Amino acid sequence: MTTASVVLTPVVGALMLVEHAQHGLRVSTHDHGYVRDYSNGQTKERGSYKNGRLNGPHTTFYRNGQKKSEGVYKAGKQNGLWKMWHDDGQKQAEVNWEAGNAVSAKFWNRKGAEVKTLHEARK
Repeated sequence: MTTASVVLTPVVGALMLVEHAQHGLRVSTHDHGYVRDYSNGQTKERGSYKNGRLNGPHTTFYRNGQKKSEGVYKAGKQNGLWKMWHDDGQKQAEVNWEAGNAVSAKFWNRKGAEVKTLHEARK
């Protein structure tokens, strides 16, 4: 079992990401973003920062390498269209966000049928 703690600290317009982990969890950083990997080497997530807040494209992945979610943060809040997929690559959700508030959403179950809630989509 992998355990980790993350500390995010804004440093002179850049972001320093310090991660303590067991079992080889890797995080690489650059001035305004990061890439975090699973212990199997697959990318877990990648994102970018501005002034110490999530800002710009943000993508997460399942352990098997399939894309899990994709969207944009603006000043630390979800903004615009976010897409989510099941671990087999099938579409799970599309949610429109405005300044961190969901304004519309569509969900699909694993069979591709549209459903009313994310809970139903995850069944």
